[in-house]
Amino acid sequence: MTQFLVSRRIRLFLALFGLALVAAFATTALVRTAGPVSAADGGVNVEITFTKWGVTPAPNVGVVDGDVVGSLVWTASKTVLPNVEKIHATYVVTGVTDSGPQTFTAVLDGKANLQTDERVLNGVITEGWLAGAQVYVEFIKVPNCPENTQGTACFVGTIRIMAASAD
Repeated sequence: MTQFLVSRRIRLFLALFGLALVAAFATTALVRTAGPVSAADGGVNVEITFTKWGVTPAPNVGVVDGDVVGSLVWTASKTVLPNVEKIHATYVVTGVTDSGPQTFTAVLDGKANLQTDERVLNGVITEGWLAGAQVYVEFIKVPNCPENTQGTACFVGTIRIMAASAD
């Protein structure tokens, strides 16, 4: 009789353990398929580093890395004031994320501090991936970069996308 109770307890334990494993796998599957969970999928803020430079003829070009790996094409217009430069820019990023190819266009406004060479832009994604999301860009001017064969000045910085603000 004791042997019957032990084997019954073992069977009960194994059944409960099996149910726990099934529940754990089901929960993991639901989390993975329920929606975006990574930055590249738009679940949290997206962070992209970039190096860009001017070319002739325009548009200007660059490379991106981080949550999106690929290229940057950009245009900008500037108004120079004492110690400050107002900037209006359009960035088109084409690249690959963990979930596949992505492209977006961001329209940005901001300024450059001409004494420190620091630049800050704010805007919104107007087309493509994460349309409607707010965008924050900060970058600095550097004398050169290995990707630039034109010999012109380069800019190095970060694009942050607040993915939760997308439409």
